[in-house]
Amino acid sequence: MSVSNVSHQGGPSQKIGPILVNFEHAGVTPEAALEQFQAKLSYTFPDTTKVRKSRPELDLSLQTDHIKYSNKAPSVQGIRPSPYLSTYLAIKNKITGQIRLVETNSVTVGALVKTPKTTNLQLLNEEEVGEGTRTKKKKHLVKEFGATRGQRVYEQADRMTVDQGQLEAKLGEAAGKVEEAHIEIPEVEDDTITRMIPPCNRQTKNLIDVYKLEDILSDEQREVLSESAQNVLDSFSDISDLDIAMRFSPLVGQIIRDQFHKPDVEFVGVALYIQGLVTLMYARPQMLRQGLKCLPPFLPNAIKTHIFKTFTENNQMSPSSRDKVICYIIVLSLLISNFSVKLLALSKSINKKADVLKQLIHATGATIVKDDEERHSVSLKFPLTSFEAARPSGRRKRRTM
Repeated sequence: MSVSNVSHQGGPSQKIGPILVNFEHAGVTPEAALEQFQAKLSYTFPDTTKVRKSRPELDLSLQTDHIKYSNKAPSVQGIRPSPYLSTYLAIKNKITGQIRLVETNSVTVGALVKTPKTTNLQLLNEEEVGEGTRTKKKKHLVKEFGATRGQRVYEQADRMTVDQGQLEAKLGEAAGKVEEAHIEIPEVEDDTITRMIPPCNRQTKNLIDVYKLEDILSDEQREVLSESAQNVLDSFSDISDLDIAMRFSPLVGQIIRDQFHKPDVEFVGVALYIQGLVTLMYARPQMLRQGLKCLPPFLPNAIKTHIFKTFTENNQMSPSSRDKVICYIIVLSLLISNFSVKLLALSKSINKKADVLKQLIHATGATIVKDDEERHSVSLKFPLTSFEAARPSGRRKRRTM
């Protein structure tokens, strides 16, 4: 039994594969299958000159006797298949024993429903009354029957309240005494965290859209890295050779070991890029002055030039540049490791204090989690974390005269 043929989507004929439909609320059993339905489908393929892997954008709607389903429903907007995984349908020829694989599309549809308006009189009255009246009623109840602590809270809030008319009068009087020549518009400082991490979409509800490889490395760069990755994999005859080789950090070595038997050359290429960043991070000033020679030899010159242009200034690295390199290492390793990386391998590859490394992990939006076996890992999940400045710990020592 062997695979005789693999059919992919796209190409010059814009061929589309079978569509596997999943319903958001439940699965469809054969006994409760839809007897009558009408399906409408439209699809477009991306520009193959800009995207190496072509996957169609689908617009599917199913009209049944009672309800309409669509993959554009608000309830399924955040459900999208991973762009790095593909599902194939296996078709076996019972006579020859040959198997044919056909690339498929997975689509999740949700019901298009309109929420009926409430008939609860209490809710309708609250909508008409408004937030201000409810606050006044609550304040009155606390003052009449509440605890002393609650009463003091409202009394303090009343003392802090500023009359709007008096405030406008004072502001107008103060503004009239300011000369236009003395007005200076302060310059807006650059967001250090935004410049330190890769392009990030914190507003999305889909995890695969927070960071994207194509926003960090162009198609041409990933193509060149894939060729280098194939050459590196061909140079190893066995997995034991990877343990002997001293040119990979623990993080990159772990990624390549995981990809050795069924490699994704694009992911291995990104791992080689990560190794270049690790080497750059540890490079001393005299090594940096040598330029591209300080980076690993398996990286193409175009990638070496890109690394130097992105992370150095005049072949020199500042502390903020090294932090930027670490943030890129964290994000890239998460993207090619299904959004989870072992903390031990990461900390061995990045020589940073635990509290500083934790801050940089939070700056990327990732978090540190612990499994049932007390093993820690770095994961990217919702809600995303944010950078927090370190707080001084310990008590101050008193000076003695």
